[in-house]
Amino acid sequence: MSRIKRLLIAAMLLSPSALWAGPQDDLPWIFTACAGRYSAEIEHAWILGGSETTQYENQKQAFVTLAEATAPDPGSPELLNHRIEAKYAQARLLTLATFQTDPKRARLAQRMASTHINACKMLLLGG
Repeated sequence: MSRIKRLLIAAMLLSPSALWAGPQDDLPWIFTACAGRYSAEIEHAWILGGSETTQYENQKQAFVTLAEATAPDPGSPELLNHRIEAKYAQARLLTLATFQTDPKRARLAQRMASTHINACKMLLLGG
């Protein structure tokens, strides 16, 4: 691994995110999950006419790049499945937050969706 990659990974690991503290082998899984979650955010913003679509696309691409740089086999079916599952989970939370008729459940879904995406944001420099 190049020195720059090691420095970037070290900087990300020193971020204030306490949600993910694990061995370096976990990094591809974490980055892949974030790429999936941002895919859901992109679709949700697009459907609702949000202006954040371009920003989400850039953040998703950053996580795809990080996952590819850290995974021993970036194209593995397991990583792809993990990304799809994370996308589905985020999409479900966003759907509940937007269309749930029970305000309490809608707020809970919004908080959970925000918690997940904010944890991803904290992994990016300048996020």
